[in-house]
Amino acid sequence: MWQGEFSREAAIREVKEEIGLDITIKKLLWVEEGRNDKDEIGYIYYFLEEKVNGEPTIGYEPELPRNEQKIMDVVYKGREEIMELEKVYPEVMKHDYFWKVMKEESHNPYVNRPSKGFGKE
Repeated sequence: MWQGEFSREAAIREVKEEIGLDITIKKLLWVEEGRNDKDEIGYIYYFLEEKVNGEPTIGYEPELPRNEQKIMDVVYKGREEIMELEKVYPEVMKHDYFWKVMKEESHNPYVNRPSKGFGKE
């Protein structure tokens, strides 16, 4: 996130930069907190989004040089397809609880999730 940027604004901007879609945020699903090696606390926000315009394409991460880009492919996958994948990030997408939260009208995004660290092994 940029200095002074709200998390929702950052999510909309990042999706546009990285996969070329215009989106709207439907709701905050959860927040992950963690400490880095400098003992600084950081947050990752997970939103349920809805496509407004565009088709997914491989975009560009401006924080990385061209030869270090990490986005290799952009595809839509349903629940059954995701459950078949060996690796998924965040890992919580392989749990029924994730899909329940997506359908709920409201919930507490700060509760503990049934995950091994959101994709970390």
